[in-house]
Amino acid sequence: MAPCHAQYLVLDSAIVLSKQNEKTRLLQLINTTLKLPVNTTTEAQFESAFWAMMYLEHKPATVLPVLKNCLAQFFTYSVSFQNALLELVYSLYPKELEKEISVLAKNKNTLPKQFSVCAEYLYRINQKSPLIKKIVLEKLNQFGRLMAESENVQNKPLEDSIKKARGYLSALLSAKFMVRPPNISAKTANQLYIQQLLAGIRSNEIFPHKNILISLQNKNRDYPGIVLVRDSTGKFLMQHDTLFYTQQLARSITNLPFYISNGNTPQGIFRITGFDRSQNTHIGPTENFQLCMPNECTLADFFDNPVTDSIWSDSILNQLIPARFWDAGNPIILESYFAGELGRYEIIAHGSTVNPVYYQTKTYAGFTPTMGCLQTKEIWDYKTGKRTFSAQQQLIDAYKSIGGEKGYLLVLDILHANRPVNINDFKKLLP
Repeated sequence: MAPCHAQYLVLDSAIVLSKQNEKTRLLQLINTTLKLPVNTTTEAQFESAFWAMMYLEHKPATVLPVLKNCLAQFFTYSVSFQNALLELVYSLYPKELEKEISVLAKNKNTLPKQFSVCAEYLYRINQKSPLIKKIVLEKLNQFGRLMAESENVQNKPLEDSIKKARGYLSALLSAKFMVRPPNISAKTANQLYIQQLLAGIRSNEIFPHKNILISLQNKNRDYPGIVLVRDSTGKFLMQHDTLFYTQQLARSITNLPFYISNGNTPQGIFRITGFDRSQNTHIGPTENFQLCMPNECTLADFFDNPVTDSIWSDSILNQLIPARFWDAGNPIILESYFAGELGRYEIIAHGSTVNPVYYQTKTYAGFTPTMGCLQTKEIWDYKTGKRTFSAQQQLIDAYKSIGGEKGYLLVLDILHANRPVNINDFKKLLP
């Protein structure tokens, strides 16, 4: 049985004061910044204002002309500013800037990561348009030619850069236009595959003799999922004669796809390397799960047993998920592998001191979106600084109760519906 501690944590007095006047302070930052010209001396301030707008879900009436002008002058700004601009546009303006984003997607100077954001933006507006796939394939062919040229002249830095570029485009292509057997829908293929995975988890064939967390999410990340605990013998943790679980949000504040920095939490395998307490005032002092993805950490750190390989490959993951579970050709549990390969890092599972009132009209009300992590619900009293409820602490205690520190996390999208994942969704998939 998972213990439930009624332990109270208290925020530092300076943090409490900051939380009390946070909204006023951030609105002032936004309003002051929008009166300034965008140039090299104000870029950093605008990046902070863009983040504050997403954080507060605030869309000032005066900002749209500013965004249009920034997109028109896109290549005069730093890459950092360009990324912050596209994150804001994707997050808060899902249709209003289609024309400007279309122009940017077709520009040969748009970097692969930024092109991917543009393509995802356009695909979200019109999923039936053949334009996106056409542009992506053209870009892939372009980088294929550049790859051949770089290999001929043995230009290693250029070759590595092109490999990463092709990685972004391949991830985009597979995520949106995945090939599957004829007459089998994506929904049916995924459901059958997930049933196989859960059966393997239950039989201890997957993650054999390892402690694991299983985060079961909605493909529509606007709704929270649930997280369960399985011990090294293959048994799911029980509490009061029923399965222990708690809700968990895997949505980023940008809602970008898994393979792009600051996007939603990828599906797939993560290593639990231990526990820590964050110095980030938005995450708070409750213990969190430290995680790393394939390609993010070394092979030696990812596995308990000694590993002779020195280079990451998808086949090496057979130690955790036997090869027969890959036969379906379904790439969903490789999302974390691709994300790590493309440079995503520092995704953890944590609580939150962010005021949930900012998101009270959202379908994930009660939770606070992150920069790509997994967030478990907490409630803080912003007058006293006390933590009054923590599902994150319950999850930490539950995991510690099965013994050990290191283990694994598996994130799976098991539902595609306009509602939260519930425990019955999990039970229906069990054999």
